[in-house]
Amino acid sequence: MPTNAIKVLIAQSDGLVITELMLGEGVYLIGAGSSCQIQVGSIASEHARLEVSSGQMSIEDIGGPTAGGVYLDGAAVLGKLQIYSGQTIQVADRWLQLQSVSAVSSDEEGVLVGRYQLIRQIGRGGRGEVWLVNDLQVNQELAVKRLPSELTGDAVAMNDLLREVEKSRHLSHPNIIRIFDLVQPDEEPPFLTLEYIDGQDLASMRLAQPGQLFKWENLRPLMTQLCDALEYAHQNRIVHRDLKPSNMLVNHSGNLKLADFGIAATMAESLSRSSMQGSISGTSVYMSPQQMKGELPRASDDLYALGATFYELLTSRTPFYSGDIAHQLLHEEPKPLSERLSELGLHNEVPDAVCAMIMACLSKDPAKRPSSAIAVEEWIGGVKAASGMPSSVPLTPQTLG
Repeated sequence: MPTNAIKVLIAQSDGLVITELMLGEGVYLIGAGSSCQIQVGSIASEHARLEVSSGQMSIEDIGGPTAGGVYLDGAAVLGKLQIYSGQTIQVADRWLQLQSVSAVSSDEEGVLVGRYQLIRQIGRGGRGEVWLVNDLQVNQELAVKRLPSELTGDAVAMNDLLREVEKSRHLSHPNIIRIFDLVQPDEEPPFLTLEYIDGQDLASMRLAQPGQLFKWENLRPLMTQLCDALEYAHQNRIVHRDLKPSNMLVNHSGNLKLADFGIAATMAESLSRSSMQGSISGTSVYMSPQQMKGELPRASDDLYALGATFYELLTSRTPFYSGDIAHQLLHEEPKPLSERLSELGLHNEVPDAVCAMIMACLSKDPAKRPSSAIAVEEWIGGVKAASGMPSSVPLTPQTLG
């Protein structure tokens, strides 16, 4: 997004903003060292490089695999990636929230298309800003996701996005965030209207856990709800395509809501067509080998991403998180959870049956993954405190035809 200045809010894991910076064009080092213009403690002396040049921004992880990584909207940064106003960079337990000055100042006290009164910004991710609004026509609070302005003049991208919205808006499930409409104002960026959820995403929740990982007994009820949502969507012939912890919100009652069915993946594909940074989106760490190769979406892709999500929430890392992710994803087997935990110097009591289920989801061959999300849920339901694998687990993948 073209911009002359960038506002950077540095926040803690609980969302509390502790520092605010204004950046012009230039190269900025992020780290704990005295040479870093953006100071973040408890990380590498030079952890990441942020560049603002010619109206574009990019981020690069320069701390190396032992430094803990850099994440963009919840996905690992691999190489140098173009970033957009509204996205969030995570380093250790700090979030750097990026906003163009124009994005901050315009419409902040206004009304979108004469109907949606902006209340406050509540999040950033999936290549867009999320705002709490009041729908003045019905006096109801909704969420609005303001999409990148790059989409405005891209007819192909907008048609793709509209198609995904039309498919997803008919999903009605207690564990899926409702999508109401795609609004395309004249000469303004498009936006989505969504069900508003007052809660926190699983990526942020994980970082607040001891050791930055979930205990199985705390994760189990959330994963059961996630499987319910996926099964419902798959039965309606819809594949998510961008399953990851940052797309899973939990409200104050402990109810999980899955967001962005097909939306984020469609935007990433559209934006990558015009980006010089390559065609693989940052969420490749959750992709199945088949999705990485560009094959048609199948339910088995979501089951792979489900396994990668379980893996990360229980070990603090995705199955492949450093080096050549694409090569590893296609040709190498992920390490068992116990081995990954040992490698990271962490301890977590994960039942053997859960570990086996996760590794089955991560099979390179779709035929060796669980047959459906309900099969995973039944597998979870059969896990006792110290039990083994359930006696019968279907393995033929569900397809969407």
